[in-house]
Amino acid sequence: MKKPILVLLFLVVFSAVAFAQSEPVYTVQKGDTLWTLSGDYLGNPLKWGELLGLNPFLKEPGRQWLLPDHRLVVLIKPGEQLAGLEQIGVTAEALPLSELKAEAGISEPFVYSGWFWAAILAGAYALYRTRWRFENPITSGLPIIEGGIPPESPRNVEERFQRIAERRYGEVNPGANLSVERPVRIGEIESGYLSGDGVVQYRDRRERRRMRHEPAYRANFRFPDRREEVLYFLQGCANDVTFYGTRYKGFEWQSGETVAPAPQTVREPLRAVGRAGEVVDAIPMPMTTVTIAGLRMVVPEGASVRVGEKKEISISVSHACDITIGHVKKAKAVKKAKPAAASGAAS
Repeated sequence: MKKPILVLLFLVVFSAVAFAQSEPVYTVQKGDTLWTLSGDYLGNPLKWGELLGLNPFLKEPGRQWLLPDHRLVVLIKPGEQLAGLEQIGVTAEALPLSELKAEAGISEPFVYSGWFWAAILAGAYALYRTRWRFENPITSGLPIIEGGIPPESPRNVEERFQRIAERRYGEVNPGANLSVERPVRIGEIESGYLSGDGVVQYRDRRERRRMRHEPAYRANFRFPDRREEVLYFLQGCANDVTFYGTRYKGFEWQSGETVAPAPQTVREPLRAVGRAGEVVDAIPMPMTTVTIAGLRMVVPEGASVRVGEKKEISISVSHACDITIGHVKKAKAVKKAKPAAASGAAS
């Protein structure tokens, strides 16, 4: 409701005494209340009820409010005439509208300046930049594998880690030949829970995300450049997560169960000569022995060995390795002893 220029008076009701004596009128001044006027001019602030009875216009609608604590609020305005008080010749003081509104509890409308809107926009931009902290790292981007990989599929977990390691090595070494240079897992694969601020590799992009005890896998790999790195990916989507040093806060890994054991043999990479004569790292692998056209060859299991029409031998392997070729030693022929001549005695 609209309030005129006014002063709100908060009073406690104790008693009301009828006051019938007629006295000269008094002009209400700024800051006056029935309580203070009764105390100053009638000698007792509790006689405010007498002033209320001698001035019927104070009982008009909109002049009185009864508060929940039983206090009565009576509205009087500067410049009004009150009966029942001694006339002291004080006239109403002309006050600026802003002061009267402040006295009456009416606030001026707030003007939204340019600085206000600049602060609002800066706060909204800061919230937009940090929205990644509140997004679900599993469902907020395209998954590599819909539904992820459960721990009951260790072979799939191993294959996924191999793909992650190869991609990571290719990113660091763009000219690498991944058919020859392949990362090797050097430890077991664990399931567990991942926490902290990292980067999640989705199918179409990479995004920062905050992990909050997310189910994940962990494995350690050695790369052909002899660098080692611990790799992680989330169980629920198979997206890998990267943490770099101390830049990302709150990193924590809580180990669970072993999903795949460590490889049985872990050796330093062998040295082999590439096509252009450069020395490359060969990956340790099971070897087998084959004999063709009088040659004994030690090649990796699964290698392809063919003999051409002109007895040309071609060997095809998928990884750098050491191949040993040598002649088959012919077995020495064993001379058969001549049968002994028959001898006998005539009887």
